[in-house]
Amino acid sequence: MLLIAQIILSILSAVLTIYAVWKKPIYFFYLLFLLLLLGQLARIPLPITDKGILISDVVLPLGIGLWYLQAVLYRRPLQTTTTGVSILLFIIIAGLSLVTNLTELPGGELLEAGFYLFRLVSYLLLYYMALDVLKEKNNRKAFLQGLLYATIGLALLGVLQFIFIPDFTFMAEYGWDPHIGRLLSTWYDPNYLAGFFALIISIYFSLWYFSSKKSSLQMLYLLIIGICFVLTLSRSGMLALGLMIGILGVVKMRTLLILVIIVSSLAVASNERLQERFLGLANGAIGYATGSLDHDIDITSLKRIESWEGSMSISAGKEILGVGYNSISYRKLSKGLVTDGNIHSASGSDSSLLNIYLTTGIIGFMIYFFIFLNILWKSMGLYLSQHTDATQKALGLGFFAGLLGIMAHSFFVNSLLLPFFLMVIMPFFALIELYRLESLDHQVDKHS
Repeated sequence: MLLIAQIILSILSAVLTIYAVWKKPIYFFYLLFLLLLLGQLARIPLPITDKGILISDVVLPLGIGLWYLQAVLYRRPLQTTTTGVSILLFIIIAGLSLVTNLTELPGGELLEAGFYLFRLVSYLLLYYMALDVLKEKNNRKAFLQGLLYATIGLALLGVLQFIFIPDFTFMAEYGWDPHIGRLLSTWYDPNYLAGFFALIISIYFSLWYFSSKKSSLQMLYLLIIGICFVLTLSRSGMLALGLMIGILGVVKMRTLLILVIIVSSLAVASNERLQERFLGLANGAIGYATGSLDHDIDITSLKRIESWEGSMSISAGKEILGVGYNSISYRKLSKGLVTDGNIHSASGSDSSLLNIYLTTGIIGFMIYFFIFLNILWKSMGLYLSQHTDATQKALGLGFFAGLLGIMAHSFFVNSLLLPFFLMVIMPFFALIELYRLESLDHQVDKHS
């Protein structure tokens, strides 16, 4: 029954994609938000991979392809930006990394790796579509509202899951981690979900804080998301949100920083499970920093360290261009590092940046890292500029803090390469770029 519903949803999504791209492109982003809300429920089986694929993995290439076709037919040139050029360079290197490893991968593995590379390219190229669609200021407002509503829906579905399905061990046979007593929502993973909630809190709290007309309803939304964030009990999420709040507090919002420290301290002191997670985070951080195992590092952290060490071993002799995009699970199986390639964690290394290094080498890693550093620089530039309005400053500071937090988060989970994150981060890259170009135009007009 669920499969039938997923197939019907796939067909409807494809039809809506075609209509949206040609008639109302902002609707395409609404569709992506809906698929983000449905999470792993919007996953369909595919012969090419035992894990199946998300409906967005099909819809996005279709939408991007139609949009580029439309741009060609109407002779609409693509806007050149440093971010866009860097994305294209990374795509080229990722393709070369797979080509240089063609002879080492069996046919089935090569086909699957090629599919996932194609998928990654589709999500990265969403940047260009967003750069065009979000030129219209009404579309920017619609985009921000749609994303907030989707996040609220994700949080509320998480509450229902937390109440009615607190024990997720029955999903272990399908490759998912057997979490108990944690909020997972439709993503089936509290760590990814916590990182996403943290990013949304950073961006939208900043927008609320800088607004001249502060909405009590939006603050209620943020409070709901915040409570759901706590229920994920995610240490990587705590690290991300803590870094975000620290940046926002030090740069602009001192009162927020003090308030959060007080509330967090009370929450941890009154909840034994939170104490356990917080102490695990602290001990893990000390262990990672010192390389010592004398700080009672828990089994999850130890497994993550083992995953990093094992993953690094597959890169020997492949440091320049990597082992080929999305071929990590095959390499691990061939070296005996994992026994089941169908487990979701087998295809990564518990770290986005490490994944990038392993699969695209030092060249791909440097380009990918530059993309994020470039956006961080432009985001903070928006906040510091004298030629930006309150909304631009708010988005600049909120996204700067949020992106830094997610980069820290990605050291422990593969968040920077997760489709749900990419379908949000890429449009925000475009939005930052558009605001920056507008502020530069305003500066030129003022001096002319």
